[in-house]
Amino acid sequence: MMPELNDTDIIPRHTVQMLAESYRLAVQEIHEGYAKLAQAQSRLTQSFDATYGFDAMPKHEEYCSNPAEAPGAVCPRINRAAWRAVVDRMGVRQHLSIKRSQELDAQLEGKGEALPDLNEANVFALFEKTLAEHDQCIDEAVREVFELLRPHRSEYKTNSEFEVPARVILSGYVDNGYSSHQPFHVSYNRDKELLAINNVFFSLDGRHVDQPWHGELGAAIDATPNGRGETAYFRFKCHRNRNLHLEFKRLDLLAKLNTIAGGLRLRGAAPAKA
Repeated sequence: MMPELNDTDIIPRHTVQMLAESYRLAVQEIHEGYAKLAQAQSRLTQSFDATYGFDAMPKHEEYCSNPAEAPGAVCPRINRAAWRAVVDRMGVRQHLSIKRSQELDAQLEGKGEALPDLNEANVFALFEKTLAEHDQCIDEAVREVFELLRPHRSEYKTNSEFEVPARVILSGYVDNGYSSHQPFHVSYNRDKELLAINNVFFSLDGRHVDQPWHGELGAAIDATPNGRGETAYFRFKCHRNRNLHLEFKRLDLLAKLNTIAGGLRLRGAAPAKA
């Protein structure tokens, strides 16, 4: 049997009305809040690109017990995703050395110096900074690429110590693909280096053209149906042992590379033979 209740034990009607109204308003606000989040996420996805991951909801590692704290966790990640999209669209990496590209990626991953809010002024400031430092970055990139292309004490006889020859073998630059339609793709650990090689030859030729985000050479490797191909500056062949055989088509540009970063500069520093 249900226990008998006195009038004093029953919740007053006005209290029930207050609780029910409070619940109704809270549910309405929750629906409106999530609708706003969905609208914001849709706006970002449509304006930038869904591939950059504009998730307006906190991730597991961003858990907040207080909903008011969620924007402080979510917005910095959204800001980094937006900057990543802008950097790719502007082709900023095509003007950077490997070192500077790695520093930028650390920022975009939230591991380096915090990025400023993405706004018109800050985007143009990045663009102006990239242009102002272009020549310095190219000089750095040329020297980095020279060192990449002349592995010291290499087991591959086609590589040179003092000058980059017309053909080189780059170990670990490609990975086996996922299907017969894409037998090879650029190794994730080597994509910045391959992009730098690609960009240096464009710069040595005085060309600044729109390219895929990972460069013309990287795009050609990812698209090859048989592991072979060529671009404006290179012929290449991919091998199952993850080696990339690279041939330079423009020997005049290769000579520029050797003049700037290698050749007599290195020979003069080498110890004399007995």
